[in-house]
Amino acid sequence: MKIKIEDVQKLVDWLNINRPNLAPYTIEETKRFFRIVQKNWSAYCFIVKERFESKSLGICEAGHLMYPATYDQPAKHSRGILNLNYTWDAAFNTWGMATLR
Repeated sequence: MKIKIEDVQKLVDWLNINRPNLAPYTIEETKRFFRIVQKNWSAYCFIVKERFESKSLGICEAGHLMYPATYDQPAKHSRGILNLNYTWDAAFNTWGMATLR
């Protein structure tokens, strides 16, 4: 399964309404991810385009919401799933993505 930019736009619209502190959010497309960027031009989150595996990230499934480690790369574990709207509230806090504990 490959994620479409229209699906990512639904998340960006939701973020602009429900998390307005860092709005407006924009979408940037990279080779393996969609990067959502907040108003101060820092990475807000990454969304995996299609399934792949790497040494540093492990197995990444399409549509997983990833915490940004740097501007160019996400952290290792998924925080939510794009297609499951009810996970968005838990994945995104007021000022960014939720961290793992």
